[in-house]
Amino acid sequence: MTLSLEQLGQIAQQSSSFKQRVYGDFEVGENRLDEAQMEKILHQWREVVAYGSVDLLEKRFAWDDLEMPAVRNALNTPIWKPENALPAWTATLNKIIATAAHLNVEGISPAAYPFLSVDDSLPFQELFVPFILVAQQLLQSRVAAHYDLFSPSAHSSIQRSLLKRLIHIAEQTLYLEFSIMRAKRSSRLSLALEEDKDGHNVSANLYLAFIDTLVAGGLEPFFMEYTVL
Repeated sequence: MTLSLEQLGQIAQQSSSFKQRVYGDFEVGENRLDEAQMEKILHQWREVVAYGSVDLLEKRFAWDDLEMPAVRNALNTPIWKPENALPAWTATLNKIIATAAHLNVEGISPAAYPFLSVDDSLPFQELFVPFILVAQQLLQSRVAAHYDLFSPSAHSSIQRSLLKRLIHIAEQTLYLEFSIMRAKRSSRLSLALEEDKDGHNVSANLYLAFIDTLVAGGLEPFFMEYTVL
């Protein structure tokens, strides 16, 4: 399971930076902002970086050789130009999604993946196993035989640091999605009791179901929705 070129292009354009939009990686789509919408954005920028001054904001853009017509144009909805190559990170994202599709959630454990910890479990850590695996593959391809200069414990430590960083970036968004799923699939009574009729913890069961859904194929719609992540 991977994303199509069209889907990758959509993610790239929705997550694009202002600088990318200005300097030609994108063209303007049909959904253009009207003057009031543009002025609202520019007003916010003036208040934040230019003490409310129109002249100061224009001077700030001038430092980057930008004129206001180009700035205004960049505020519109971008479309990735078909003739341009997609950013390299889109290929990495596709590898992560493909790797996730082949993972068995029940097999994700510290025994199988030493960068996980029994004593220091991190929220949603199972979701990021494919990220760490792809990062490991990319590192091995770049350094080749030098990869083994680090001990297994050293690699695990580095991988865990990456795991923590990824979780820090995404955990609030993941918690929001988990809360939405929990609200849809659980009654107030079951959540209050925290146990189902078999004595299992309801929240734990829902958490595992949430993880399984994303790992088994839900990363694709997740990243289509939260492109900036």
